[in-house]
Amino acid sequence: MPPSSPDRPLASPEWGEGRVVLLAATWVQVLCSAAMLLVPTLAPQIAAAFGVPTGWVGLQVSLLYGVAMLTSLQSAVLARRLGGCRASQLAIALVMGGCALALIGTPLALLATTLMLGLAYGITSPAAAELLSRFTPPERRNLVYSIKQTGVPLGGVLAGLTAPPLAAYWNWQAAFLAVGAASLATLLLLQPRRGRWDASRDASVRMQRGGSLGVLRRYRAMRWLGATGFCLSAAQLSLLSFAVAFMVEELLLSLVMAGAVVSLVHVAGVSGRLAWGALADRMGGSLPVLFGLAGVISVLFFLLAVLGTVVLPG
Repeated sequence: MPPSSPDRPLASPEWGEGRVVLLAATWVQVLCSAAMLLVPTLAPQIAAAFGVPTGWVGLQVSLLYGVAMLTSLQSAVLARRLGGCRASQLAIALVMGGCALALIGTPLALLATTLMLGLAYGITSPAAAELLSRFTPPERRNLVYSIKQTGVPLGGVLAGLTAPPLAAYWNWQAAFLAVGAASLATLLLLQPRRGRWDASRDASVRMQRGGSLGVLRRYRAMRWLGATGFCLSAAQLSLLSFAVAFMVEELLLSLVMAGAVVSLVHVAGVSGRLAWGALADRMGGSLPVLFGLAGVISVLFFLLAVLGTVVLPG
């Protein structure tokens, strides 16, 4: 069998290794997502420890995603230069470093943690895409990428179920310690696969000014798709960033109970990603599914805005 180029998926016999790649890419996404959601999940306790309003969690989330957005402009090139596995290891190392800094327990340390987690998240998806594009058969691509993206809500499930109990029994830094330890184990477990998975890396690839923004300039369709992704991500983050704080401060739920409720929301997100990816493969295209989801989300957020003050106590 001739070797595959970086832009051409390996033939079906390699799909066995592709399953391992998919599992690893999904788990890396889980860890990065869980680390990013620790502050929103523990917002009431962290805010109380620092003596600031819980609404400030929005600033932390905005900074984190702003750093991730800027990093992602060049991270595709980074994944080609280092290889998808090494780039994933770099992301995990940044998560581990960020969690270690959080153990200091000061606002400045948490700021540094936010910056490092943003860098990690900006690297994660392009690194996974570089690997999955080579090991995934075209007819399975939508479903496989949907499975990988379940790492985002699964990270939310992990954060929601483990962080509040750890914070209740010890302190809020204990959750960062747990994610940091899992990151170290993942970093070591990826190393034996690196030689094979990064065989096609190209150290000659150079970063360009503007990075991925060049794609938006050249292709009008990508501009529209990017704007759509921006709006949908904003809707998701707006809901999840303040959900725990709202349930604790307004609905008077315990931190552990609020975390469990948010975990259920993320479980629904896992099911949705799998279902919509399979539907897109069956329909032979992703855009109709995307249009339908955008419409449903618009209606739900409109109802939430209009009816929220009516259905809530007080």
